Amino acid sequence: QRISELEPALRLIGIVEKEHKSAPNPWTRNLLENLPGIGGTFVKASIADRLVGCGVLCYDGETQLALALGHAGDVPNVYFQLIYAGLQEAFEKHVCRLRWGSGAYAVKRRLGFELEHNNYLVVHGSNRVYRGFASLVKG
Repeated sequence: QRISELEPALRLIGIVEKEHKSAPNPWTRNLLENLPGIGGTFVKASIADRLVGCGVLCYDGETQLALALGHAGDVPNVYFQLIYAGLQEAFEKHVCRLRWGSGAYAVKRRLGFELEHNNYLVVHGSNRVYRGFASLVKG
């Protein structure tokens, strides 16, 4: 099924990207437009007819991945509603792992989430200094 609130969802996702000083993801529109084809779920929180929160749940085996989260900055507790919707679907689908990222971790910790310590470091840059640093630490 198509997402009827595509433009409002993209605005909410943009709010979160700005809030976290993240570059806009160029694939977000395509993700939302093609969600039925990948078996993902659009979760949303609304007040009356106003979309105030949204996100995408995708699956890799028994792992739920939360992507493209968005919320209106002026409505409290929207993030909890999205997490609860994700948890409900995870229980229904017998999911073993939730990958919801490390952002808003204080909220997630209160719900029982734990940070995954995967010991990854990502360094990216076209500058020779960055490339030299990366070659020193990768080993």
